[in-house]
Amino acid sequence: MKAMKESAHDLAVATPPVCVHLGNRFVVLHQESTLRLPFKLGVINEAGWSVYFNQHSVYVKHFPFAAGEAYPDFGANYESYMTDFMLEMGTLSPPAHVGTW
Repeated sequence: MKAMKESAHDLAVATPPVCVHLGNRFVVLHQESTLRLPFKLGVINEAGWSVYFNQHSVYVKHFPFAAGEAYPDFGANYESYMTDFMLEMGTLSPPAHVGTW
């Protein structure tokens, strides 16, 4: 995963909670029931996959990455959002015109 480019519109970024582990090859989010504030992480995920583990279940999400395309939300094509009770895995695509105006 590549770090997102800085933007003039960047929001203030708080220190990630303890449940976020930034490794050399992977970013690991661990949902904590004690998380008091919602947390959202957006990345450029060129590999095109993410994994969710929950006790004895595994969910693998595959999605395309279009190099050179402009992605919304600060250029991220993958986002995770979590609170104390939920974790969301979201994928984004470049804007496209569909249909006639």
